[in-house]
Amino acid sequence: MKFIRPYILIIVLVLPIAVFVALKAFNPVRFDSDAMKLAAPSLHHDNLIALPELVYPADRLIIDVSENGACMRKLPQGALHIPADSILDKRNLKIIRKNKLPLVIASDDQGEAARIWMLLSQMGVEPLYILRDSTDNEVLKYKFRPDSTIQAGIEE
Repeated sequence: MKFIRPYILIIVLVLPIAVFVALKAFNPVRFDSDAMKLAAPSLHHDNLIALPELVYPADRLIIDVSENGACMRKLPQGALHIPADSILDKRNLKIIRKNKLPLVIASDDQGEAARIWMLLSQMGVEPLYILRDSTDNEVLKYKFRPDSTIQAGIEE
């Protein structure tokens, strides 16, 4: 006991920290997502759905996250308006988590819809889609051609 007595203060301080670190390290609920797995639907455009594809809107929950509800007039009946800044309110999260249908995020700002999509996908909400406008995203007008003058300069 005499050997431990000088180290009691150190043990009392270090032991709770060691226990806390061990609990955090072995906790299966901790946020440990794979970024590539989360981004894969976005990279492959699997998370996009067009308005004509919503043949049976009753089979999906559509939420307009724009601030003023600008998308509501073009959405099918039954769509909800939840502004993006209040999507994490308890009442709104309860609606989203209680939903068993695929969830479609709509907004007049595609960037805002993408941010909400990423947030909800990190929270485990699925299946989850972004309503895209009818125009194709990032269609290039001209075919890419490398600059041959730069290539010639590098070889010299």
